[in-house]
Amino acid sequence: MFEYIAVQLVNLTGLTGRLAASLEFWIYDTLKITVILLGVVFAVSYLRTYLPPEKIRDFLKKGRRR
Repeated sequence: MFEYIAVQLVNLTGLTGRLAASLEFWIYDTLKITVILLGVVFAVSYLRTYLPPEKIRDFLKKGRRR
C-alpha cells in the first residue's frame, strides 16, 4: 500500500533514475514511520486510559519482592 502511494507520487513528478528512486524511498519510509508512530501513540494512550498508575505501581512492587 505504501509502495503504491510512493510510486504514484513519484510518477506525478515525472522524475526518473536515481532521483526518482531516492524520492520514492523517502516517501515510502516517511509514510511507514508515520503510521508506526501513530500506532504506538494510540496504543500507549489506550493503555494509559484503562490502566491507572496505582495499579501499575502495585504490580511493579510485587515483582521486586520475589
